[in-house]
Amino acid sequence: MSLVRDAQHLRDLVGIPFSEPQVAAITAGLDRPGAIIAGAGSGKTTVMAARVLWLVGHLGVAPERILGLTFTNKAAAELGQRIRASLEHLPADPGDPWGDVTASTYHAFAGSLITEHGLRLGIEPDLQVVTDASRFQRMARVISAYDRELRFIGTHVPTLVGQVMALDSQLSEHLVSPEQLRQHDAAVVAEFEAVGKPALLRDAALTALKRSELSLLVEAYRVAKAADGVMDFSDQMAWGAQLAQLPEVRAAMLERYDVVLLDEYQDTSVAQRDLLQALFSGLPVTAVGDPAQGIYGWRGAATGNLEEFLDDFPAADGSRGRQFALVETRRCAPEVIAAANHLAQPFYASSSVVSPLVSAADLTGRVDVALHRTVDEEIAALVAGVVAEHDAGRPWADIAVLVRVARENGEIVKALRDAHVPFEIVGLAGLLVQPEVLDVVSLLEVVEDVTANPAVLRLLAGPRWNVGPRDLALLGRRAATLSGRAHGAQDDATLAEELARAVEGTDPTEVVSLAEALDDPGDLPYDPRALERFADLSRVVHRVRAHVGEPLLDLARRAVRALDLDVELEAGDVEGASDNLATFLDAVADYGATDRYASLTGLVTYLRAESEFNEGMEVTTPSEADSVKLLTIHRSKGLEWGAVFVPLVSSSVFPSGRGRPSWLTNGSALPTSLRGDAASLPDLAEWTPTAGKELRAASREADLLEELRLGYVAYTRAKEHVVVSGHWWGRTQLKPLGPSDFLLTTRDWLAEQGIDPLHWAEPPADDETNPHLVLADGIAWPVEPPALDGRRALAAEVLAALDGGGTPVPELPVPGDRVAELSLEIDLLLAEAEAAQAEARPVELPSTLSATAVLALAQDESSFARTLARPMPRQPSGAARFGTRFHAWVESHYGQRPLLEPTELPGQGDVELADDAELADVIERFESGPYGHRTPHTIEAPFSMLLAGQQVVGRIDAVFATTTPAGRGFEVVDWKTSRQADADPLQLSLYRLAWAELQGLDPALVSGAFYYVRLGTVVRYAPEDLLDREALEALLAPGTGPGPNLAG
Repeated sequence: MSLVRDAQHLRDLVGIPFSEPQVAAITAGLDRPGAIIAGAGSGKTTVMAARVLWLVGHLGVAPERILGLTFTNKAAAELGQRIRASLEHLPADPGDPWGDVTASTYHAFAGSLITEHGLRLGIEPDLQVVTDASRFQRMARVISAYDRELRFIGTHVPTLVGQVMALDSQLSEHLVSPEQLRQHDAAVVAEFEAVGKPALLRDAALTALKRSELSLLVEAYRVAKAADGVMDFSDQMAWGAQLAQLPEVRAAMLERYDVVLLDEYQDTSVAQRDLLQALFSGLPVTAVGDPAQGIYGWRGAATGNLEEFLDDFPAADGSRGRQFALVETRRCAPEVIAAANHLAQPFYASSSVVSPLVSAADLTGRVDVALHRTVDEEIAALVAGVVAEHDAGRPWADIAVLVRVARENGEIVKALRDAHVPFEIVGLAGLLVQPEVLDVVSLLEVVEDVTANPAVLRLLAGPRWNVGPRDLALLGRRAATLSGRAHGAQDDATLAEELARAVEGTDPTEVVSLAEALDDPGDLPYDPRALERFADLSRVVHRVRAHVGEPLLDLARRAVRALDLDVELEAGDVEGASDNLATFLDAVADYGATDRYASLTGLVTYLRAESEFNEGMEVTTPSEADSVKLLTIHRSKGLEWGAVFVPLVSSSVFPSGRGRPSWLTNGSALPTSLRGDAASLPDLAEWTPTAGKELRAASREADLLEELRLGYVAYTRAKEHVVVSGHWWGRTQLKPLGPSDFLLTTRDWLAEQGIDPLHWAEPPADDETNPHLVLADGIAWPVEPPALDGRRALAAEVLAALDGGGTPVPELPVPGDRVAELSLEIDLLLAEAEAAQAEARPVELPSTLSATAVLALAQDESSFARTLARPMPRQPSGAARFGTRFHAWVESHYGQRPLLEPTELPGQGDVELADDAELADVIERFESGPYGHRTPHTIEAPFSMLLAGQQVVGRIDAVFATTTPAGRGFEVVDWKTSRQADADPLQLSLYRLAWAELQGLDPALVSGAFYYVRLGTVVRYAPEDLLDREALEALLAPGTGPGPNLAG
């Protein structure tokens, strides 16, 4: 007898009055696959758990023979918990309890295939899965070390990281090799070379050349991953799909599972589809999802997968499976779901399997729309609406603000703070627009890249330095002069001069740098206060840059302290600002924890990608705190609130005017014909302007449908109340934006119901100017700093008391419960001051030392300790600039141009090149010298090694292959432009050991040499003349010389 007799018995067991469509999906037989189209709030997880209960209790399937897959760990845990709870309704033998259903994520399942069967394809089974943060770090290192010529793509590392990562993911998700891609692109280039037109083909050919070079970096990245023993999520799916094609792997899975449940199937990629199809085609597979909520096409989801599921997964006898539709939502009130259905009508018209939902919720809902004159007025109305919801009895945590993009999050947060509304920014991207976080990020950007001019401008124009536009303009002029740029038009310029101007900036040493001008502002007519502030910011930048080798979290904290933000936020009254900084530092710590070699370049690249492109890639779950949640619509999927505000629904904002990148113009986009979902995407029919126009139109239509689905997701997050709003005037537009089609559609639908908008501003007059621009023209800039009279008066009293002439303050200007805390802080500060006045104090070695630092430590321990204890900014050196240019010429001479971070530019220690004439002389001597016509094995070779537990890093100028009595050997060479042959061979000892260990060689096979270019002299050191590891570690080991604690 069955443990679950029939559908009514099932309802009684779980206590849920399942509808007839739900019962049909739950009780479907095992003779064929099934697709369940489950709309928002229709109870799909409950239905999946009940289906497992039916399979086990009625059809006798063992729980351990059932596999359930979904996307996130949270969803997999919830699915597993729901299934276990449902099985508790069945009687079980205490001595033989029910087994567990396997509930996993798609990626984890693919990872298990690699663990069990990876060796069948030569894939190591113990590869570690890396996070997005680690991917940025590794990619930045790969690109910086790449030594082949790149003719068609730029060399800006942060930009390249994003492009290469995007291409790598697409190649993996669509199971295309880099070589296949290059063959496709070569055919495009050949076609253009054959016909020479039209412009569309010309642009596609140029893009193909760029994409081919990007594919080479993809291969280098994959080699690096293999060498490090890691893989990312796209590798998991690609390799899993390849393994699934093997008969032995399919047989193993069929021996293990009889039934498969696939959750959120509309978000699966091509690789995921192919993997599942190869393994489980013919089994009773059930796919559950909602095509109306397919919003991740931009990150690899094949949006047609669920609609085509029954075609991709026929029954064992070849017949077509069953389709079920859950059209009752138990989340949204009737009014809310009706508005969402009306918005999504164009999508429903395009789909043959999706039907509008009806509400079964016992709720009374409300939908409101508003159009405001300006974005500031819209945000003010938004906050007033949030407060009104709370005043009416709704908890803060039951209110959400969902935005299409986060560009206005800063102003929304400011308005919430001013209204004393508790809020939570969900996701890193929202944090990056907060002013206190932006200041820290800007400082880190300047430390990482001396040409980060927007970051310098933000710091200079902010409240800390408050420099005015006149002095900023003069500083910009000085920066242009230092870079060698000419000013103004030059009508009498020769052709050679015009050509020279055309390529200005292609050499990294010629890029305009405001940071460089801070160090050397020249004698322009600055305000004296501006000069003081330039010098102050320069000191801050150099002070932080001196510690760039520290762990990233320590460096970020140092940046916070250098900006005095820790003191300022503690003394000020900015709600949530300290929490934002703490959350940001947590994010930096998480990033740094993924890789011991995490670099500042990788961090800055990661933050920039989060700020500019992230719209929900990483899963961030809101906390349980009683606060309003502010997040993007992409991140809101799967969540729900009583009241939802959807602001900024204005033309070109939502729906977004930015579509998916086209493979015809974007080198990081995979050509449509190579994609596994090409049949469902528009593509170019022929190389004609008409075909190009038709493709753009079709692509816009496809992008609009995805935006429409995103709007549907936003509306259906609300259980009772949704407020949709927009504005005419944004912050910078010269022409009004006005309401988007989404806002107008909902307004017109409400009008049919007899409901008026909350507010609907009239269109601006044709000659009206953006009020934000008018307002901006009328604001004094720089902005006046906040009133500090109270702080200054208190400081004056403290100074007077210290001088003995002040009168006691009768009442402390702080709450009584802060007195003990302040007393403790004062005691700690006094102890710190006493320690600072000690004649000697221990100085900790940093976790990472450069080879140059090791030389300085060996030469003068006391001086080195003083430098660590009190780092000072170095005076700008023009000679170092010429040294860098010499090394750049050497790289070009040898045809190898590695991409380096600004702090890694070689030659900065060559301080005896004074001008262009000396540089030209040294170059000429090098060309005619002993190394001028030799071919190096490599140049600018980076290394990192541990000596006595101390990490030592550096770069070797050049390595040449040699022949030794024991076989092939190497010679590490360092170029010297000094006038005396007095270099310390300790440097070569470090290089020799690093290269030997990097190559797995006996150090006895590696010799060293200094090439003094001016003197034409090569000073060689045989292997036995150089220090071995034991001797080098003696320099750093405790008790045998300079140890980890130095007396300063």
